[in-house]
Amino acid sequence: MAFTDVCLKRHILLLGWSDKCQEIIDNLHSEDVEDPRQVVIVTTKPVCLDPARVTNRGVVVVPGDPSDENVLHMANAERASAGIIIAEERDPSEADTKALLVALTLREVAPWIYIAAEVVQLADVDQFGTVAACVDEVVCAEQFVSRMLAQGAVFPGSGVVELYSHLLGQSADSNEVYLVEVPDDFAGRSYAEVQQLVLDGASSEPVILLGYLKADAEDGDGLVISPGAHGSRELDYKLDGADHIVAISQTRPRLANWAE
Repeated sequence: MAFTDVCLKRHILLLGWSDKCQEIIDNLHSEDVEDPRQVVIVTTKPVCLDPARVTNRGVVVVPGDPSDENVLHMANAERASAGIIIAEERDPSEADTKALLVALTLREVAPWIYIAAEVVQLADVDQFGTVAACVDEVVCAEQFVSRMLAQGAVFPGSGVVELYSHLLGQSADSNEVYLVEVPDDFAGRSYAEVQQLVLDGASSEPVILLGYLKADAEDGDGLVISPGAHGSRELDYKLDGADHIVAISQTRPRLANWAE
C-alpha cells in the first residue's frame, strides 16, 4: 500500500472516535483495497494509534469538534471523497443528535461528499434521511443485529451469520459485495444478456451477479436482487449507463473486459 498523495484530497474523513474505528481503518487500508485513501480522523477524544500497524500508515488526526465548520475546513473536508460519522457519546439519544449535527455541518461544508453515519437508536434512522437529506447511508447496529439473530434462528446451523460477516469484511481472502457501474458496451442490453456474458467469462475472473440497482428509481425500489424470481420482466430490463450491477467477487469486477 502506498500513499502517493500526502496532501489532503480524496481522503476519507473519520468523524468521531470509538473502539470500532481501528477495525474501520484496517478495512479501509486492507491490502485487498485497490485504491487506498488517506484517512483523516477528526475528534476531541484522545486517539492512540499503533505506529507499527501497517494499516495505520498515512492516518492523520485533526483534534477538534467534527461538528465545527472551522475544524472541518482544517481537515480539508471540501476535498474529501467520503465522510464516516461515528457515534461517540455514551447516551444513545445524545450520540444520534451529535451525529446528525455533524452530518448537517459536513453537508454544508462539502455538499457533494458521500456520507455514511452510524446511528445508535433505530427510531432515529428516519431523521438522517429526511433532515435535508444529509446522509447517503445510515448504519444502525440495532437493526442489523436483530435481523441477523432472526436469520440465525430461522436457519439454524446454516452458517448464515458467518456468511454475512465474511461478506462485510475487507481482506485479501474474503469476498465482498460490489456495486459496479454499467460499462458503456453493456448499456442498452438486458440483464439476462449481461448475466450470460459474465457467466461465460467467469473462468478468467470469478464473479457472481446478484442483480442491479436502477439509477432513476424512486421510493427506494430500485434494487432488484435475483432478477427473474418475480417474473421475466426483471430479466428483460435494459440496463442504463447510470445503473449499477450488484456482484460478489474477491476484488472489484472489471465487467468491461467481457462487454464483447
